[in-house]
Amino acid sequence: DEINMFHGQIALEKELLPQANEILICDTTFITVKIWSDEMFGKSPQEVLDALPKHPYDFYLLLNIDLPRQDDPLRDFPHMREHFMEVWHKELNALNANYMLISGTGQDRYENAVAAIDEFLKISEFPR
Repeated sequence: DEINMFHGQIALEKELLPQANEILICDTTFITVKIWSDEMFGKSPQEVLDALPKHPYDFYLLLNIDLPRQDDPLRDFPHMREHFMEVWHKELNALNANYMLISGTGQDRYENAVAAIDEFLKISEFPR
């Protein structure tokens, strides 16, 4: 399943990019495949490892774990939130990724995310 998610993410991004008007916001990236594969299987598919440095994203919003956990059948390891937050920081730093930690609740969290994106666009070379 993990390698299929990798291929699906790449295909979906490729399909949507021409419609994105310069900016494509993804709610996930295939770095998630690496993180889950490492945790579940002890290693990542080589294809994913090879693609990570060749498929950079301009900016990541890393959502903090400051919200109370809600039961969700698609979310595993509720007792390991801190661990996975550390893993995300480590993986993003290993890619030398540009990212911002987004905290807050409700509308504040949304506004913090929008402000981070606005600031990124302001200081980057992105066309407006």
